[in-house]
Order: sequence, then C-alpha cells, then structure tokens
Amino acid sequence: MGHRISTQARGKGGSTYRAPSHQYKAELKHFGSATKTVRAIVADIEHDPARHTPIAVVYIDGKKEYALVTEGVGIGKELVWGPEATVENGNSLPLAAIPTGVAVCNIEARPGDGGKFVRASGVQAV
Repeated sequence: MGHRISTQARGKGGSTYRAPSHQYKAELKHFGSATKTVRAIVADIEHDPARHTPIAVVYIDGKKEYALVTEGVGIGKELVWGPEATVENGNSLPLAAIPTGVAVCNIEARPGDGGKFVRASGVQAV
C-alpha cells in the first residue's frame, strides 16, 4: 500500500504547508510607479517572523509604512522609488534604467504588480 508523496500533501493545504499570514507584521507595498517618484527615510528596521527577513519602517508624507529592504540598508538611509531614483542599494527604479551587472531583487512581471520574481530572503539576480 502506497502513501502520499510530499507534493500531494502540500496540495491538501494543511496548516504545515500554508503561508503564516496571521504572523505578518504588515502588508508590504511597492510605493513607486512609472511616473511618480516617492522618497522616504528609514526610521527603524524590524524583523518580520512570517517572512524571515527584515523590513523597514519608513514615513511617507507623515504616514508610517513598511517596506522590504535589501542588504546594506540601515537606519537613516533615504530610499527612493520611481524613475528619478539613482542606482543605489535599496532604491527601486525601472529595469530599463538599471545598468547590466547590477544585482536586483523583487522584479515585477508587469508594471505595478508589486514584484513577482527574485523575492526570497537574501536572493539577488544579476
């Protein structure tokens, strides 16, 4: 008599294989767009137990928000999202504006979808 292989067990959707969304500290948003540039200063870096990665506390127009951060971003660093951003660690800009050979993460499949590729903790694409 056989038994379920791990893929079949995941498909059932038991608690072991579900995303721990009840532990999410905040919903992470992508703030920039193709036409608008958004700037924020990192006020604090907190650990998100559900994602196993640090997230930054930033203030945009006086409102507290949470954002994904890359390695090397610290408290007090200015983060810029949008077409006017410079190619720096932590900034978000259109893929066409990034020179070849620069490490990137959280790549959007379609503009404005918030990022679909290279999203795991510590992962980068070149």
